[in-house]
Amino acid sequence: MLLFTTDSEAQVPYWVVGLLLLIALVKPSVTFGPRQWVDMGVDVGKTLAQIVGIIAGVGLILGGLTATGVALSLSRDLVALVGDNVVLILIAGAVVCFVLGMGLTISAAYVFLAIVMVPAVTALGVDPIAAHLFVIYWASVSYITPPVGLAAFAAAGISKASPMATCFSAMKLGAVKYVVPFGFALNPALVAQGEPVHIALAFLSSLVAVYAIAAAMGGWLTFVERQLPVPLRVVLAVGGFMMFLPGALVTLIGLAMVAAAAVAARLNRPRAVVDPETGQITRVPQGAHDPRDRASDDDAAAAAASATPPAAPTHR
Repeated sequence: MLLFTTDSEAQVPYWVVGLLLLIALVKPSVTFGPRQWVDMGVDVGKTLAQIVGIIAGVGLILGGLTATGVALSLSRDLVALVGDNVVLILIAGAVVCFVLGMGLTISAAYVFLAIVMVPAVTALGVDPIAAHLFVIYWASVSYITPPVGLAAFAAAGISKASPMATCFSAMKLGAVKYVVPFGFALNPALVAQGEPVHIALAFLSSLVAVYAIAAAMGGWLTFVERQLPVPLRVVLAVGGFMMFLPGALVTLIGLAMVAAAAVAARLNRPRAVVDPETGQITRVPQGAHDPRDRASDDDAAAAAASATPPAAPTHR
């Protein structure tokens, strides 16, 4: 609410922190004395030291690129390097946006890259709206990607977790963000540029594509309730990416790959595991039971019971 009611978004965090401190001081159930003030100062100092260290290193990179004029000539150099290959210019542009977006706010990174990078992408026929969305998406990727990961490092300082582990977890949860910008650039219908029928089909296929890629990255297929082996994860990732691309045939092939992976995952029933000490049946992973699963579990339990010798009687 404060983001909509205040004049400056930079002041909102200060108001929120001040309100939290006031609640901690007033609320009787919260202990917030001198010791807590000292601990808070130490934690804030550690977090700021990590972030400042990252920003200082990134600032040297950006300063060197800007001072030498390399940043301003990147678009011309990239076009001359990759020629007329749209895929190569997008890959090179993603790397450039990632590097130049490190350590900058989203608005500053977008303004800078809209001047430097967008002309190189639109020169090869990419839709202007898709090009602008491509650079702003990839400029913000550095916030969750190591070794920078400013947002992940700040979250790790709050949660007392490992910064690098938090970065990798953030990458895993936001993996779709690395793929969606390429879909924008290669399929303008995803940004509502085209016929209404194409836009509707692109919208529906993108939902399935995001679901497939998220399942491939997470290793768990929702609604099917099965853990995915590596081959099926690869099939889901490829099929999901193909559904972002233009062309009905490519979309149908991607949909068929996703459907085939879902059916294969459903037929690949999780094996019942019997604890030899207690005879209890556990399942890895926990999935939905069906009659065939229950029959297999009963057979496994009977086999375990027959194989386990009876316990010796206890004499008092």
